[in-house]
Amino acid sequence: MTTSQCDLPADVTAGGDVERACGHILEGLAQGAPLEKSLAGVLDVLGMRMPACSGALMVARGDVLEPIVTMRNASRYLERMGRQVIAADGSVCGRAVWQRHPVMVQSLEYEETTPRHRKAARACGFKAGWFYPVIGRNRAVLGVLAIYSVAAEPPTQRQREWLRMASATAAIAMFQQSVAVGLSGPGQRDALTGLLNRDSFMEEAARILALAQRYAWRPGLVSLSLNAFSNINNALGHQAGDFVLRETASRLRMDLRDTDCLVRMGGDEFAVLLPEMDVACAEVLAGRITRSLRRPVDLCGDRTVRIDASIGMAIAPTGAETVDEMIALADAAMHRAKAAGGGWVLFDPDIH
Repeated sequence: MTTSQCDLPADVTAGGDVERACGHILEGLAQGAPLEKSLAGVLDVLGMRMPACSGALMVARGDVLEPIVTMRNASRYLERMGRQVIAADGSVCGRAVWQRHPVMVQSLEYEETTPRHRKAARACGFKAGWFYPVIGRNRAVLGVLAIYSVAAEPPTQRQREWLRMASATAAIAMFQQSVAVGLSGPGQRDALTGLLNRDSFMEEAARILALAQRYAWRPGLVSLSLNAFSNINNALGHQAGDFVLRETASRLRMDLRDTDCLVRMGGDEFAVLLPEMDVACAEVLAGRITRSLRRPVDLCGDRTVRIDASIGMAIAPTGAETVDEMIALADAAMHRAKAAGGGWVLFDPDIH
């Protein structure tokens, strides 16, 4: 467990702009920032706007909540609380996670169910508690955002909005980390490459775009198809083709950031979902992927093949689009690239 401390731009820190800070945190995720640093940023921005509060972000480990980053003296409180179980009869925090919806408590000392928990609240001077479960795909609980206040009062409407925004940002960070370390179940993986499969991608993309619509983020979608892949299958057999697909997946993993969501859509087509993308990011990413894929692929038996790809990229308009519309935009750009003989094409709504 670490104490909150994240590098935010001076103008964001001074202004205490929660929305801009969450956007900056997502940019850090896109650049491969560690999970704890990203979650520390979530707490930092809340601390700017709610100086009378302490807080923690906890991750669900089975049926237990484990704090991974804290703000102010919340760490002392959680140490006094001890083990917090996700259960209907657990601590207020554990009950909020079990119910899967936010819980606001104006008297922790009254609402807590055990003498130890009530004593911890009294010793730290915490009166109220506001608990926002961090929910991922398929309503799976990833953790909880817990805020403790020295005032016995509920959060204001504006504070509720900040907390919803912060918990949504934490959900993205926690989900991307789970993908990076391979915690997704086998039913969510492509059997050949080990990447997320199409169904998992569609679910996660829908969730990301819903958040983007709410908070005006600009996610990006990349559609990639190998050029003349059928020639490899026809000339060298499907075993060689499968090897090329696995090598493509491996190279893409190396080229992408941990926070980018890479999937095999089927056949020789792959896709990447980026929580945020702009034109400059698209140009850098397309160049990196192109150079990587053009390196020779060594097959068994001293055979070497070269592969190339047609890449289509789409930046979501402000307010976002549906997943199917984003896929259609990226696919259309990819087919334009393929018609031109390869390379990459970007659809930017600010230009088109």
